[in-house]
Amino acid sequence: MSIKRKKRLLVLYTTTRQMRSLSYVYGYPNALKSSSLFEVTCCNFGSIPPVRWLDRWRALSRKSYDAVVMLHTTSHQMYYFWEDVLRKYRAPIVWFIGNEFRGMPSKMDFARDVGISMLVTQTLSQQVIDVYHNHLGCKVIGLPVCGFDNSVYRPGPPISEREIDIGYRGAIGPPWLGHWDREVIAEVFLRAIESNDRYVSDISLDLTDRLPWRKWRNFLQSSKTQLCVSSGGEIFELTDSTRLKMESYILSNPKFSREEILTLLPPEEERIRLRVLGSRMMEAAATRTPQIMYRDDFDGPMRPDIDYIALNKSHDNIDDVMDRLRDYKFLEYIAKNCEETLSDFASYSVLLDIFDKALDDIV
Repeated sequence: MSIKRKKRLLVLYTTTRQMRSLSYVYGYPNALKSSSLFEVTCCNFGSIPPVRWLDRWRALSRKSYDAVVMLHTTSHQMYYFWEDVLRKYRAPIVWFIGNEFRGMPSKMDFARDVGISMLVTQTLSQQVIDVYHNHLGCKVIGLPVCGFDNSVYRPGPPISEREIDIGYRGAIGPPWLGHWDREVIAEVFLRAIESNDRYVSDISLDLTDRLPWRKWRNFLQSSKTQLCVSSGGEIFELTDSTRLKMESYILSNPKFSREEILTLLPPEEERIRLRVLGSRMMEAAATRTPQIMYRDDFDGPMRPDIDYIALNKSHDNIDDVMDRLRDYKFLEYIAKNCEETLSDFASYSVLLDIFDKALDDIV
């Protein structure tokens, strides 16, 4: 029986000291380096002054690789730098595309100009995968933005010993996402808490209250539950046409209402949604923190009232959800199920096995 040769990968990404422990930044580089499937050379261009990027690239290009892998954080960098240097490289190019709700025309131009061999989208939606494939003609697969990893986000104490009943750190999303789930779920629970002093909450949408990763991990481990919503928006487009229409409308109508913005969305039957598993879901699951989420369709295997506490979009069951906060047996059940579900579905060993098999088609 022959032993399969490890694939030699050059992995490019960009991060800083402050970002290096964020799940969606460090997860794949660390997992790729430690995987038995690959022989990996990682290059973090964020640790190199831009004036030395080309020197670093020349040194790397003297070696032979089976594929060049550009991770999500490279998408924010100098497109023309990557385009110029990658076009001269002979190995297949794999791009983990990020922020798939804006700047899509330039991203698609880049993907075509560089001649990528495989695109990795953050969604598992077959509709989105087909759109990319038909547009670019390359292989396309879907993998979550990060994997389940409890080596950093370790389990917290038993639910009954945690101080905070409901925790949340969010940010107001741009209107062109087509929804206000982040804000609304916070508003609803803040109102519920005001009328009931039985509960301790720590809920904020203020960016100045965002926590560095260690404090964020401790916050999760101190919370009996966390509010959470799926990432992404109500519409996926390669043209950015709806986003641009909304931005133009907002410039002309700075006192816009949410209802007005929603009228600018295409008809529901014509939309392709992009609602995906986010890093916060993985982090909460790894710390065994039950999540309160909208009962909604999004990527992944999470089941309402089994893997998360389901809140109806109408909020008509919020009293039932609040009553669950003292049912520690139920909360432990939710936390255990979610940990097992996401570990089985999205541990890095599972994700990289999928990635390795997909690479077989292009290398």
